[in-house]
Amino acid sequence: ALGMPFGYAGAELVGLLAWLGTLAAVYGLLRLLFSEKESLLGTWVLGLFVGTTGFPDHVGYNSEHVAVLLLTLGTLGVLRLAKADRVRPWQTALLGLMLGFLPFEKFQAVPMGLVLAAFAAWELGRRRAWGALGALVAGGLLPTVLVVGMLATWGHVDVFLNTYLGHYFRYSLTQDYSGLSAAERFSPWRAARFVFGNWQAVFYLAGQVVALVLGLAMRPRREGTGAAFFWKNTVLSLLLLAVSAYAVLQAGNDFTHYTLLLFVPLLHAVSAVLAGLEPASRRALGALVLLTALGQGVYNTAVRRPASPLLTADADQRLAALVTANSRPGEPVVVWGYADRLHVLARRPMGYRFANTFYVYAAYRGFYEINLAYFLRDVRENRPAVFVDAMVPGLSLLGDARKGHEAFPAVAAWVRRHYRLVGEVEGARVYRRMGN
Repeated sequence: ALGMPFGYAGAELVGLLAWLGTLAAVYGLLRLLFSEKESLLGTWVLGLFVGTTGFPDHVGYNSEHVAVLLLTLGTLGVLRLAKADRVRPWQTALLGLMLGFLPFEKFQAVPMGLVLAAFAAWELGRRRAWGALGALVAGGLLPTVLVVGMLATWGHVDVFLNTYLGHYFRYSLTQDYSGLSAAERFSPWRAARFVFGNWQAVFYLAGQVVALVLGLAMRPRREGTGAAFFWKNTVLSLLLLAVSAYAVLQAGNDFTHYTLLLFVPLLHAVSAVLAGLEPASRRALGALVLLTALGQGVYNTAVRRPASPLLTADADQRLAALVTANSRPGEPVVVWGYADRLHVLARRPMGYRFANTFYVYAAYRGFYEINLAYFLRDVRENRPAVFVDAMVPGLSLLGDARKGHEAFPAVAAWVRRHYRLVGEVEGARVYRRMGN
């Protein structure tokens, strides 16, 4: 969108930078309660996991990486606000702005963002810092106002209501994209299987969960100087952990990259509870956390292997070569199916607002017509040079030959009118726009 050349290496770099920023923010969180040495050890726990895991859903860049960074920075900002003697409006405006971007980075992060915003608003209201509170609200609303305003100038406010809010509502709160009921989504068995089912994270998570439960059973407390902040931090950390667990389980889909939203809140909650224990108990539970993290790191290092090429790598390269041979750099391409890697391999931009057409061929009650209309509007305006029907089992994620473009009359008519078949690779068909 910005005209910048980008590929998988660039995406991985963004993910790495997000994790480095998250680790720095975690250190800042821990320094609010602990010494430099203790804070470094606590940060090392997360850093060891991030540095040794080879689990694809945790290593490969995904939208959770930036969401985790924003949430960790937001938590640090809120707690520094609670600890500061004086709060300036520009500081709370920046905090609100950061939280306000969360819905556009990862919608599942919104519940945690609301907890942070409510906590900050309560703290500012308690202090009667009305100017700073107004700046917080204004900063939080600004991203949404800008997005809706921009869409309004283009006459596309319906896109925000349908494609964004409507889609996420149906994804998270209905059974359109998951057949599980609410009770099944939050059942203890499913939660345990989903969160602890990954051997490259189970020891890390289990050690901290045990430390948290034992620490709470020991009734942590802090008296005298710092007692008020200790309780604020503890309550906030437990709230964030509970809401993060809700966000991870809510959709009812077993996409394990969602669990990345748990790692920092769990470490935060454990550290908050340990800060209120007697020194001997703190050392014992701290040792448990460190040893299980070390064991997880040793295990991850032992089982980690170089990434294997995709089974479709040869077909992908032949398809990409066919796309580049029938288009010029900068010309848009549409991939029918869920094989958006072809845009990266062929170095061609999207001719449709999404990199795949999942929300056209998999749309549910009422949304099919809306998403089909958006698809047809986009391709008429963008006039993609190449149309690829990659809806083939094996090539397309959840590939279903019954959902090729011919199964959708309006799409089939558009392809027949404007394109001619120029090649085929293992069932995937490549069409070139006539007149190009």
